[in-house]
Amino acid sequence: MKQRYPFSHSQVAELGSWLMLMAATLLLMTILLMPLNALGLTKEEQRLKEAWQQGELVRLHILAEDDSKEAQQVKLIVRDSILATFGEKLKALGLTNSDQVYAYLLSHADEMEQVALSAAREAGFDGEVRAQVGVMDLPSKQYGDVLLPSGPYRALRITLGAGQGQNWWCILFPQLCLALAGDEPWQTEPEEPPRPVFYTLDILSCWTLLAP
Repeated sequence: MKQRYPFSHSQVAELGSWLMLMAATLLLMTILLMPLNALGLTKEEQRLKEAWQQGELVRLHILAEDDSKEAQQVKLIVRDSILATFGEKLKALGLTNSDQVYAYLLSHADEMEQVALSAAREAGFDGEVRAQVGVMDLPSKQYGDVLLPSGPYRALRITLGAGQGQNWWCILFPQLCLALAGDEPWQTEPEEPPRPVFYTLDILSCWTLLAP
């Protein structure tokens, strides 16, 4: 007895063509949408991620004396003074990569300490002020959707007094200066990390390094 099929050969061929077309369409959509789904990052966050992967980060870390309102205000005054003083100098020198910026910071650490000290004294702070430039073990830090893992980073650190207050973090190079002000370092990625503050006008106006 001859077996009967519910579809003719032509119908089976047509169905196969449609299935192949649908599969190709789905594959194309997946490829096109993959960058959006995989990254989901802003332009600044993507640059930050790439700079970290390439070892091109130089960071700024300022530690306040304590968490009092006065100490936190001194921290921000010192921050503004450091960025205003050295931002224009670095711009004028035309430094174009993290090695050059880091070398400059190393050779001017004492000068940076004096600038920070002067700003702190004018703000009424009479405690010790220390500036350090080096490779430092820093805790993990979240900037928007980018998590910088804990580990060694080249950085400038300003410590005011005991340095027991909330910290202020910033990316000095590249020229993003993505910043999170007045927060403690995270050891693990939080469930809902706060968005970074982009000090585009306040900071980049005086810290406009040339991007590599």
